[in-house]
Amino acid sequence: LDVTRRKDKKGYYFGPFLQRQQARKVFDYLIKTFALKLCKKKIDNGCLDFHIGVCAGVCRKDFDVEFYKQKIELVRQLLDNNLQDATKILQSEIDKASAQMLFERARNLHGYLQNIESILYTVRSLEKAKTNLVYSSEHIKSNIALLTKLKERLGLRRIPYTIDCFDISHLSGTFIVGSCIRFTDGRPDKQKFRRFQIKTLQDQNDYAALQEIVSRRYRDKSMLPDFIVIDGGKGQLNAVKDLVGDTEIVGLAKREETIIFPDNREIKLDIQKEEDRVLLELRDYTHHFAITYHRKKRTLLDKTEQGS
Repeated sequence: LDVTRRKDKKGYYFGPFLQRQQARKVFDYLIKTFALKLCKKKIDNGCLDFHIGVCAGVCRKDFDVEFYKQKIELVRQLLDNNLQDATKILQSEIDKASAQMLFERARNLHGYLQNIESILYTVRSLEKAKTNLVYSSEHIKSNIALLTKLKERLGLRRIPYTIDCFDISHLSGTFIVGSCIRFTDGRPDKQKFRRFQIKTLQDQNDYAALQEIVSRRYRDKSMLPDFIVIDGGKGQLNAVKDLVGDTEIVGLAKREETIIFPDNREIKLDIQKEEDRVLLELRDYTHHFAITYHRKKRTLLDKTEQGS
């Protein structure tokens, strides 16, 4: 893995990035996350970077070439924004490592699997140019033009100047939490972000959890936005569509990247369309926000249990 300005070797190339700094940030993040650095130091026991988890340890006798290749392939899928294939690769390699009793490799791969969505979100965030219309506060007028395109694309009654997106996060049905992200004029409105600890459920029930957080969010009707996106399919959408009055609401099915309407219409999102990317970015942002909160709650509980 390297950063380059020209294609003078065989291999896979990603980009171009509008700024070198963006490419460097993505590169540094992936090197540190997957310990991909290949240094030229000849230290039998591994260099300092190896012991802090950055260098791959190529100079060590126990350097695992196959594991390194697996990580490179995983990074390639992530740079292609291919979450589904990356997840399949990880699960397959975990199964192989376990069958071969390579438990340390399996443990490391499982760690990547647990954090894969967060890793992909970070890569996507670092890739964004300063000219990105969704997140740049310097392009409000352009953002409104983009939101007008979104209105026409989805057939909405009004321009969605304010958009809320909801997501639920849990681990095997435990520690259920929810999140709501608000975009105003096409950019994050962090003062109106909300996290929810589910109060009415003990067991996994995404539909009931969504009903709870949507009801709590809009207890004050003045909080209703122009448009609502639910991270989920028909079941999730049907669970909450009657809780938001006449506010327009859709579901965003993750696997197919499809918008689902209450009248059962569907629109397949096209990542090449900038108005469609608004919804994908919003969904990813919300999912990351929920996962971060879930991990925080899980970590606090683990510390409490260890101290008891």
